Amino acid sequence: MAVATVSANIQTFPTGLDNTMRRVIAYGTCSFIGASPSYVQGGIRINFTPLEKIPALNMLPQWSIFNSLSNSGYLYEIAPLGFQITNIALTTNVVTITATNNLAAGDVVTLSGITTATFLNGAKLTVITPTATTFTAAFTHANYTSAGDTGFVLPATYVSGLPFQGNLQIFQVGSGAGPHAELATGALPAAIVGSATVNADVIAFQAEFIRAL
Repeated sequence: MAVATVSANIQTFPTGLDNTMRRVIAYGTCSFIGASPSYVQGGIRINFTPLEKIPALNMLPQWSIFNSLSNSGYLYEIAPLGFQITNIALTTNVVTITATNNLAAGDVVTLSGITTATFLNGAKLTVITPTATTFTAAFTHANYTSAGDTGFVLPATYVSGLPFQGNLQIFQVGSGAGPHAELATGALPAAIVGSATVNADVIAFQAEFIRAL
């Protein structure tokens, strides 16, 4: 039996070999903001705020690593594609999108990858009324009966003015051979957030971004 060999194929710029100073690698730690922060399945907003001072072609990291330095038993990962759509309905020029999300009124999002209500692909919507599982937005179109669907909701502009730089998902380490489970929507565990001034878990990150030319 021949032993397998792995061949690593280097891609072209910007995801392959690069020795032209086009990349910025950022290191740091994360802080949870707010007195009683909560979690929404699918991830919570993350912003690499100092990066905004660096001209960048893409504010989303090309790759990133997050590690708990406190050995808290929680895993952290970035979800860069936005929120997954599960249902769409449209009545009297108001569309209701079902997708677990962390949106706020006034956020601007772009829809993509929709398989059934394809007339919404590429639509840029301003969020009117968000909940943890749905949001509404104005969209001029004939009524569309509520139906299951797939696709993504990608934030374009937050009402806060901060750019979309991915959502941070949090998983609890499984026991033994058990799977890692994402945190449920609700208050963040004290083992992570600690108090309003000091986080219990120390989360280090390393992330790489493409510089503007």
